Amino acid sequence: ERDPQPPALTVIAEDEVGLMLERQGPRPASDVASVVSTTVSDAVFKDIDRLVSEAQERETNLHKTLESIATVGVREHWLIGSSQVSLVPEAIFGVGGYGIV
Repeated sequence: ERDPQPPALTVIAEDEVGLMLERQGPRPASDVASVVSTTVSDAVFKDIDRLVSEAQERETNLHKTLESIATVGVREHWLIGSSQVSLVPEAIFGVGGYGIV
């Protein structure tokens, strides 16, 4: 089963930024552009940090799951080592809808 697509970055609409600035109170005009830029940048970087953290967590979970599968395979004697596999590229064992084996 495939993981759902990663969440998209949060996009802050201009009107949302305006509301955020209103809540912060009056500011000199020179500060407004900086605050808007910083507020939007802050939100984007927080989203990036969140996405990286989630990706690392998924990778850790995947690694643990694969280790569990390998442990079961060794215990039940169905997991084979790479030294037990011989590639024979000129031989065709079967053809199906997903490719050639």
